Amino acid sequence: MADDSRGDLYEVLNVQPDASTREITHVYQALVRAHHPDVQPATLGVERAEGEAALAVIMEA
Repeated sequence: MADDSRGDLYEVLNVQPDASTREITHVYQALVRAHHPDVQPATLGVERAEGEAALAVIMEA
């Protein structure tokens, strides 16, 4: 994972590497809700695309 081209996945989730599974799950679910296009619909297609891109990165983490 150190040579991952997406960067440090702990940074994506904004958690410490020694975070508990419960904490990682909580942060992940909150970020998915915040960036999901059906929950936060954008008025412009560009904003929706940015939200979908952010969601894809979060889901890979």
